[in-house]
Amino acid sequence: MFTAVATISSKRQITVPKKLWEDLKVKTGDKLIFTKRGDEIVVKSVKGTPEEMIKYLGRDLKKGADVMAIHYEFEVDDEYR
Repeated sequence: MFTAVATISSKRQITVPKKLWEDLKVKTGDKLIFTKRGDEIVVKSVKGTPEEMIKYLGRDLKKGADVMAIHYEFEVDDEYR
């Protein structure tokens, strides 16, 4: 298990700690998905096209993820407007 601390900026941004960055094998411009499961947040890297990302989110929906909560997150995030 790996634990790291990141600080949230005033713009709601975080810097991914180096060890996590290396373990996830991400690079600048890659996408990360944050999923809330109970009291935990799970972070996964997603590589590929938007269609592949939708398929990935679909798996979580099949497992009972709240589609309205996902929709709300995209609505409040200016990047997706």
